[in-house]
This record gives sequence, structure tokens and C-alpha cells, in this order.
Amino acid sequence: MDPTCQQGTVQSGGGCVMVWGVCSWRHMGSLIHLDTTLIGDRYVSILPDHLHPFMSIAHSDGLGEFKQDNATPHTSRIATEWLQEHSSDFRHFRWPPKSPDINIIEHIWDALQRAVQKRSPPPLTRTDLWTAL
Repeated sequence: MDPTCQQGTVQSGGGCVMVWGVCSWRHMGSLIHLDTTLIGDRYVSILPDHLHPFMSIAHSDGLGEFKQDNATPHTSRIATEWLQEHSSDFRHFRWPPKSPDINIIEHIWDALQRAVQKRSPPPLTRTDLWTAL
């Protein structure tokens, strides 16, 4: 095969980083780098330091609604209990299953992915990828 007709690829994008993020229509919260897979107790460790302050700032009127998809860590017993304990601080909206099209953050993840893919040179390591994000 003619080498000029070939294009190198990297299977599965060449690596990934796990992140957690929060946003509203007018505000972006922190992007949190996760060292390992997110499970219920790790998720709950993020909420007091990142979600709670974000909701207080973005929705200082107390009318904010927190929406999350139905990922297993989000619906874990410990996460559900934490959200119930803090229901006086903000409302928790129950997300319909299999509805990524109405999840605002899915559009942000897509924009981030496209921006990283356009970088030249592309990130070569996970550290490069995190820096690009």
C-alpha cells in the first residue's frame, strides 16, 4: 500500500483522564481531576467542596436546581443520602433515564473533546491532556 495514502491513528484516543464538572447556564464551576474511577463515596467527597459552594454562588437566591445523570455513583445510597441531607440548600432534580441530549454538561464535554482533538501537536500524555483541558 502506498504510504502517502495511509494515516496513523491511535486506538481509543490514546488515553483519557477522568474529570468531574459542574455548570449552570451562566457559570462554570471547577473541573476536578479524578485519579480513579468515580464511586459513590468518592463522589460524595467532591460534593461538599465543589458542588455546595458552586450552588451558593451561582444560585445565591436559593432557587438553584441540581441536575445529574443517572450514573451509578450519582444514584448510590451514600450520594442520595447526602443530597437529601442538603435539600434545604438547593433542590435536586430527578433526571430522566437515557436523556443525554437535555444534559447541558454533555455539550460542554463534547466542546472540550473537539478542542483537544484540534490541538497541534496533540496531547501525548495524560498530563498533557489534563493541561489541555
